[in-house]
Amino acid sequence: MTYLHRDYYTPIYNAWGSSVKEEFTCKLGYRFELKTLSYSKEVAPGGILNFSLKLQNTGFSAMHLVRPVNLILDN
Repeated sequence: MTYLHRDYYTPIYNAWGSSVKEEFTCKLGYRFELKTLSYSKEVAPGGILNFSLKLQNTGFSAMHLVRPVNLILDN
């Protein structure tokens, strides 16, 4: 659904009710929700931080291309 946006085909977009427009606006693209997260409680300096997470894409767009994931830790 990456092609569907308000400029795609205006008559169809204008025919949708406000609740449909709101649903599409909220869910177009990727919408990743964190389902679970676990991680090491303590890590020694220079040690390894083990973590596991599960994400769910609740948006209307599927992941078509492989993308890198970067984890940024900020104190």
